[in-house]
Amino acid sequence: MRKRSELFFSFILVPLDFIALVSAFVVAYIIRVKLDGRPVAHPISAIIFLKISLLVLPIWILIFALSGLYNLSNLRGRFSELGKVFIAVSGGVMVLILLDFLSSTNQPLFPSKSVPIYAYGFGVVFVVFA
Repeated sequence: MRKRSELFFSFILVPLDFIALVSAFVVAYIIRVKLDGRPVAHPISAIIFLKISLLVLPIWILIFALSGLYNLSNLRGRFSELGKVFIAVSGGVMVLILLDFLSSTNQPLFPSKSVPIYAYGFGVVFVVFA
């Protein structure tokens, strides 16, 4: 019985993490582009930014899986899980920045350099609460 419940919670964590990361991107975009009065370096519409975010999020979920966040282990404590979340979100942001840097198009992934920083902070908080 215990293994079924662990399997269920591991299965439900993937969509919860996906929703948490999408929320982090949306909140970061809203704060920097809509609420901040300063102009952005590369204006990107919200729909295009959301599409880019949705395309990149499966890679981020794969990073979560590789970091061991979806393992069926009941031995992990809260601090160990928090460390894994911190590492996984950091790795995801680094992959996004790397993709932005290596992009062959002239159109960047982010409207401003502060958007991935905001998304990183909100991503850690939202995934921990999810």
